[in-house]
Amino acid sequence: MNCGALTPDSIDELLPLFQTDNSFQPDIYVVALQEIVQLNAKNCLKKDTKRLDYWRKTLTETLDIVNAQYIQKSGQRLSEEEHQNQQLVYVDKAMVGCYLAVFLKRKLAARLKPKSIQICKVKSGTMGTTGNKGAVCLRFQIDGQAIMIINSHLISGRRRDEQRTGQLAKIF
Repeated sequence: MNCGALTPDSIDELLPLFQTDNSFQPDIYVVALQEIVQLNAKNCLKKDTKRLDYWRKTLTETLDIVNAQYIQKSGQRLSEEEHQNQQLVYVDKAMVGCYLAVFLKRKLAARLKPKSIQICKVKSGTMGTTGNKGAVCLRFQIDGQAIMIINSHLISGRRRDEQRTGQLAKIF
């Protein structure tokens, strides 16, 4: 989702994006955001984590609410251990305005192969040196199954297909 350097006024704006019907709740949530900050020279050169910290906090709180609502609607009575297994843990990576977060239920995170987690960022803006364009990537294994997630923010505009293809080649 392209945020256009804006943030939601409240968690209530995000809740509908993550809520499902009563019979299903995902074990993994993937959130890929672009332009979480204004894409200007200052933000490309100087790391400011205020906006990133805001998104981390807001997404974590939103998914905690969604998780609690699901448990309440399903009528489940969970033991403390079961409740802990339903809680979400996350891995994330940011690059200028590009943000990728993967939230996993604790019971699934326990099945992650710890050394399989690989996180990287690929800068492809301004002659391949700035992070206003490019990608953040996350790769991990659960029960031997490899999963890779890429959030890319490529150059825009008509007649720039070759440049976009070049950026994708660099990312891959």
